[in-house]
Amino acid sequence: MTAKGNALESILEALCRVVEQTASGCLCSVLLFDPSGSKIQQAVAPSLPSSYTDGFPGIPVDQERGPCTRAARRKTQVIVSDVASDTQWDYGWRTSALAHGLRACWSTTILASHGFVSGTFAIYWREPRSPTECDQRVIGQITHLAAVAIERKRNEAALRENEERFRLIVDTIPGFVFTLSATGEVELLNRPALEYFGKPIEEFKNRIIFDAVHPDDLPRVIDAWRRWLETGQPHDLELRQRRADGAYRWFQSRALPARDTEGRITGWYILLTDIEDRKRAEGELEKAFEEIKRLKDRLHDENVVLREQIDQVFMFEEIVGSSPALKTVLSSIVKVAPTDSTVLITGETGTGKELIARAIHKGSQRAGQAFITVNCASIPSSLIASELFGHEKGAFTGALLQRQGRFELAHSGTIFLDEVGELPAETQKRYAEKARKQISKIDKNTLKLCQSYHWPGNIRELQNIVERSVILCSGDTFWIDEAWLSSQGAPRPKSSGPLVQTVQNYEKELIEGALAESNGKVAGPNGAAAKLGIPRATLDFKIKQLKIKKNTIR
Repeated sequence: MTAKGNALESILEALCRVVEQTASGCLCSVLLFDPSGSKIQQAVAPSLPSSYTDGFPGIPVDQERGPCTRAARRKTQVIVSDVASDTQWDYGWRTSALAHGLRACWSTTILASHGFVSGTFAIYWREPRSPTECDQRVIGQITHLAAVAIERKRNEAALRENEERFRLIVDTIPGFVFTLSATGEVELLNRPALEYFGKPIEEFKNRIIFDAVHPDDLPRVIDAWRRWLETGQPHDLELRQRRADGAYRWFQSRALPARDTEGRITGWYILLTDIEDRKRAEGELEKAFEEIKRLKDRLHDENVVLREQIDQVFMFEEIVGSSPALKTVLSSIVKVAPTDSTVLITGETGTGKELIARAIHKGSQRAGQAFITVNCASIPSSLIASELFGHEKGAFTGALLQRQGRFELAHSGTIFLDEVGELPAETQKRYAEKARKQISKIDKNTLKLCQSYHWPGNIRELQNIVERSVILCSGDTFWIDEAWLSSQGAPRPKSSGPLVQTVQNYEKELIEGALAESNGKVAGPNGAAAKLGIPRATLDFKIKQLKIKKNTIR
């Protein structure tokens, strides 16, 4: 437990001499446990004969060979008032004590604050003697002082051991560790940091050091450090630090404040982690991304040029024909494609209206965007608005999710509304509103045409003409094309001969059969209009004309 010449031995020896001087004729000694705790051995005995103390270099505690071992083992005071008459002791100790003229021995345990036995304090006399009350008070004071000295020594040793262990741990951390005062002065650096900066610890202590920070990073580091000292918040910062050879490397600095029980900052713990390889990799990655972007832009430009060349050569590869009428259509496509105007394509079913629409899209500036096709006749009237304009979640029963409309999907591209005449009036009006059409005046020629036309289709034909004009007009003036009107002549005389009646009966039979197959449904892919191959509006007109009660047909 102790070594010759150390501070604890000096203190214990001084205590023994104080007692020997106070109580004349006594001889004192202190025995302490060895590091293993299994033996008790002499620590100091300034006045006892060395021939006596050398005879007991280390006594196992489990062997009560004398008063001191018994006191240490039983944690109690052992008083031997007359060694010569007390025959309970081992002859080895008793014989040695009598041979050295020791006739009495008082041994008292030295207890640490936690109750563990540190050793024993023994007082020997050359004549038989028992302790008085005054002697016991002195023994109590001496053993208390000895316990304090021993515990302090052990705490100091434990602290040094912990410091050495901490230093070893800190020195093996793969980074630079700093401890700073509350105001930022350096108190401690680990060995890797000292080796990196190439300076002794004395050049760092009690200083705020920024001289190794890269000049470009210095203003940012100082500003951040002042902010952290003011707020007391942990920080994380990337900066460059100069090595002893003058080279700079990137580090990530992390700092945590140390606080006392009242929350006041008492210091800072700093860890610098080398991130040079990561920063170099990030730089290379950034260069790679720039190169990829450059190549991507170049590829895009080349792709645009190539597509333009392809479009010029193969713009009409899906359209085959050389008739004058088709050439006129293709010429119109070339003229209208570069514009953003709404285009009406008319023609019977199967004549290639969608091919014309695709050719217009491919020849436009929107060719790189989406081309959306909507068959208006195949969508039920109750769903057409949701299909075209979309809906929000919960907008109606069954709307479980938000849905984008076809117009939104075709943003910046082209939308082709096939069978647009089949759209309900309210939907066409909504389309006009979406297109921001504001009609404020009527073309004079249009007014004359409307007044002179006999309107064989009644109000339905007028409604269709108006809706068509709203879709196609590009300004605020309402106009119609004379070609939209079915005839300018007088109305044909109504025929009610047998041939007409036969045809009407045949039409009625076909329509009723189709309605029966579709359970009375007119529109949609399984509706009667689809089965008959005619537009829904035409079928509605025929049902009214032939007075068919579709609700009774199932």
